[in-house]
Amino acid sequence: MKSRKTFFRERYLDFIEQSFLRIKRNNLGFTLAEVLITLGIIGVVVALTMPSLIANYQKQETIARLKKVYSTISNTYMYAINSYGTSDTWDWNDKQVLFDKYFLPLFPSAKVFNSNCAWGACFCVATTDKKIWAANLEHEYKWPGGQKITSPIPSDTPSIQFPDGACVIIDKETIWIDINGAYKLPNVVGKDLFAIGVNERGGIEPYKPYGDTCDEDLKKQTNGSGLDCATRIIEDGWQINYPW
Repeated sequence: MKSRKTFFRERYLDFIEQSFLRIKRNNLGFTLAEVLITLGIIGVVVALTMPSLIANYQKQETIARLKKVYSTISNTYMYAINSYGTSDTWDWNDKQVLFDKYFLPLFPSAKVFNSNCAWGACFCVATTDKKIWAANLEHEYKWPGGQKITSPIPSDTPSIQFPDGACVIIDKETIWIDINGAYKLPNVVGKDLFAIGVNERGGIEPYKPYGDTCDEDLKKQTNGSGLDCATRIIEDGWQINYPW
């Protein structure tokens, strides 16, 4: 069965073909009615195809940003491990000291934020920024189902912002990535917020704390859903195949 988009496209092409044949036979121009009908059909085709084009563009932009940050963090971890030993030997009690020693020297062009949002649900935000610190604002992070995130993003860990706007929190077992920063929406897990796992040796690994939740029911689930979306993107060959 043909889709609506295919149906309207075929009807439009048939109409154009018949119109040109009539012009060729009668040496006439288009009538006003034909012009209006053509414009109407073009409008319908655009309305049907534009959402898909926009979604595809957003997916490709998301993949490119995530891939860039993932590569940077992976290389950073490998360098830190080679320089200081595996991450299971690091002292994670004072994350600020650890960050300053192991990671800060490797990000000379990045901006460092030593404090995160009071409720532990956003990062790369200055404590003096009242717009972000205000309660119940639109910049708070959310699960795919729309619920606000109050955990597990840590509030006691420094965050860094790269020149392209991407923000990262490096925790002992998890790396949190906001590909466009807290100030740009949607701030939703699986859309612009992703999590990557870190094994006991400090290597980057797939992250599936709640199993496979990045599936066709992604937007129906509540807390914890979508944390494996970065893993799925990577396993699918850097493609987004889950509900967008």
